[in-house]
Amino acid sequence: MRRSFLPLVLLIVLFVIPSLCARAQGGLFPFASAADSLAIGPLIERYLRFTEADAMPVDSIPAYAVDELADRLAKSHGVPIRFPERMHHRIASIRATRSEGTAAIAAVSVDADTLHGFGPLVVEWVFFANLVKEKGWRLSAIRRQNKIEDAVGDIEYLDSTSLFPRSLKPVIIRETGRILLSNDQLRRNFLDHREQFTRLAGFFRQGDSLWMLGRIDRVASQVNRYGIAWGESAQEIPAEARAEFLAGLPDQDRRQMEARFGATDVMRRKGRDTLAAIVKRSGLALSHVDSAVDLMRDLRISFINSHLPWKDAVQFTVGGKQDDVLGYLYSPSGELPFVGADEYFYLEPLEGGWWIFRAT
Repeated sequence: MRRSFLPLVLLIVLFVIPSLCARAQGGLFPFASAADSLAIGPLIERYLRFTEADAMPVDSIPAYAVDELADRLAKSHGVPIRFPERMHHRIASIRATRSEGTAAIAAVSVDADTLHGFGPLVVEWVFFANLVKEKGWRLSAIRRQNKIEDAVGDIEYLDSTSLFPRSLKPVIIRETGRILLSNDQLRRNFLDHREQFTRLAGFFRQGDSLWMLGRIDRVASQVNRYGIAWGESAQEIPAEARAEFLAGLPDQDRRQMEARFGATDVMRRKGRDTLAAIVKRSGLALSHVDSAVDLMRDLRISFINSHLPWKDAVQFTVGGKQDDVLGYLYSPSGELPFVGADEYFYLEPLEGGWWIFRAT
């Protein structure tokens, strides 16, 4: 996988989940009683005490789990999905996901390793719990982002390789590390840039010509239904990074690299012409799209989609690929997706109709 890195550019193609659920009222709800919310945390802590060496007795599985998680525990002979002992964890929040208060999620933040260039890594796990009649609360499933290990491996490789200029590494790590952002980092990113998020949402007002926008680095990779193939020219290579690439190369290799830089410059101009034609065909102004892309990059947003089944909602994808993504959901109407183990598996309210989401 490491050899697939391009020595000139990191191509990151990110997708959005346009519609995972039927249009209906989802979101988070109050518990029927305080006792319900207080019972889930201790259940998770008891579950986490079991280890591979000290597995859960198979006949006690029904006391802890139902549905998917019970099946997995039975197949693993009571060995739970858990975190290494050296990793510190904390239950950050517990919220009901059904109006009758019979289903809930618990966000468990786990401190993992510190990545050079990225910083401390916190892995967000979500435990699902169901209130079983005459039995009480039981854990039913566990979820987290699926591509964490891939991103960690990419960042570790990038830190150790000499194939990339040092001046480009922070830029690539910033892009690659979006899937690794914790709930706290997502929360702070929004609160620190509340005005910019509001301005970006304004580009996607109901009825406007712009309803879907993707980016790679500083260029638009998709405008509505149209994609732009930038190739190696998608990421801008500044003069400082080009000089690093060329430094110390033999004359023949230097000429080849200079020719490659020239080819990417031509490709970039062609991509810009294609983008201008697509924008014009869509009834938009190029400056309008450029401004939105600049804001997206500043806010670490990779993809935006306003064609959703919830009234006036806009999804801002920060990181991930295809059906494993995280980001923000803006829904001024209050309509939200259902929270479930197979779709949007985490929602967290921010303010003013904004939410953090995680989906699989």
